[in-house]
Amino acid sequence: MSIFTTLLNCLFPFQCIFCTELSSEFICNGCFSKWHFISSNYCLKCGSTYSCLSAAKICFNCLSCAPFFDIARSMAFYNDLGVIILHKCKFYDQIYLIPYCAKMLAERGGDIFNDMDLIMPVPSRRSRIIKRRCNQVSLLAKEVARRVSIPFDGLNMIRVKKTALQRGLSVNERLNNVRGAFTVRFPEKISGKGILIIDDLMTTGATLNECSKSLVKAGAKSVNCLTLFRTVY
Repeated sequence: MSIFTTLLNCLFPFQCIFCTELSSEFICNGCFSKWHFISSNYCLKCGSTYSCLSAAKICFNCLSCAPFFDIARSMAFYNDLGVIILHKCKFYDQIYLIPYCAKMLAERGGDIFNDMDLIMPVPSRRSRIIKRRCNQVSLLAKEVARRVSIPFDGLNMIRVKKTALQRGLSVNERLNNVRGAFTVRFPEKISGKGILIIDDLMTTGATLNECSKSLVKAGAKSVNCLTLFRTVY
């Protein structure tokens, strides 16, 4: 942090978005300590921490039905703090939080960025973008790409099927809901490349897997996935 930035923080401190205490960041140290980061005991394939793991540290779900992506990781569990962050970004136009979230992903993504040639967001429905007045996932992915110096492509993978909200659906309903929902417009632009998909939240992984499927079919060499939060489903 530069001397100028430090001086600005002293003169004009932030207000913690959780407890409203004055802070040098959007989240104060006290609230930051309550985040449950996922840093160990997870499936090396999908990042799951709630399924039984084999000796190879791969969960039974991935062993029984391998996903189309190579690696999926999430930064933290979706607890009360995560709910507030995503709701502020999605429904209250507080996109000033996106650079902060992107910084967290860039710093904690680790080897998820290795051998990645493009970063792409999970496509959103046009009606949802209009309703929310922004595409927060695309903004997040673009900012992560800038921070890790990987090219960003937010237009090639698109949603071609009108899907219901995944919230409240069973695992099978989620799979059926997003089946065939995505396609790649220009396969030649991703052929032979490593693609990193960014999303805000992972629950069962159905959406990320379907996106990965469309990319693999279009010729992607490998597909990794990275999300801010993960629910225990």
